[in-house]
Amino acid sequence: MTTYRPDPAGEWIALVRDSRALVLESARADDETIAALWQALAEDDPTTVVIERLTAGGLGSTPAFALVYRRGGANGVARAVVRGPIEVRLGEERVDGREVSTWSERTAIDAGVLEIAAGGEGADDAPVWPLLAGIVLSGHLSVEDDGTAGAAGRLAVPHAEAPATEPSRVDARPAAQAPAPPAAAPVAPPTAVAPPAPAVPSFAEHTIVPAADDPAHTIVPPAFGAAPAAAPAAAPEGGLGDS
Repeated sequence: MTTYRPDPAGEWIALVRDSRALVLESARADDETIAALWQALAEDDPTTVVIERLTAGGLGSTPAFALVYRRGGANGVARAVVRGPIEVRLGEERVDGREVSTWSERTAIDAGVLEIAAGGEGADDAPVWPLLAGIVLSGHLSVEDDGTAGAAGRLAVPHAEAPATEPSRVDARPAAQAPAPPAAAPVAPPTAVAPPAPAVPSFAEHTIVPAADDPAHTIVPPAFGAAPAAAPAAAPEGGLGDS
């Protein structure tokens, strides 16, 4: 991860991309130069492209700068290229560009921390902010390898990470749920229907009709429980001729 101290005076500008960092005088860096240097930091070894761009107008117009980067992780090789009054630390190795007409170069192995200190009024009292990748006004950088090199370089647009702020409140109310479907009406089980009882004939309700050869007689059976028929009256004594 990279951290930096903002430069209140705006004398220095810093570019950070992956495990590569570049600091130079802001007064001698126009927008076109900054854009070209940002693209150069995408290279695995940006040294040649950076130097060619910064010295394009001759040594007299070359700004003070410091380029640091590492190859092979924290246990790999770290390299620094420095011009002007800037101090760079590669682990235990220190190098600066003072009293040099061109620039100084240095390499180191197992340099866990790469630091650039370009001075700047009030920079020592400035807070320290994290920087994933981007371009900021700063002359103080510290680059530590945490195994995440390569992730920041894939960002499409460089940007400085904003200071941490209190997270905004989020309405935690659950989303409205669709009403539950109405419960199905219970279905009554089928009712067993008893078969109809066999009809019992009622003798009181039936009439026996004799054959057609005796139409003058109808026999009607008495109803059950009825009183017996009265005996016929006795015939009067005497012959038919008695009067």
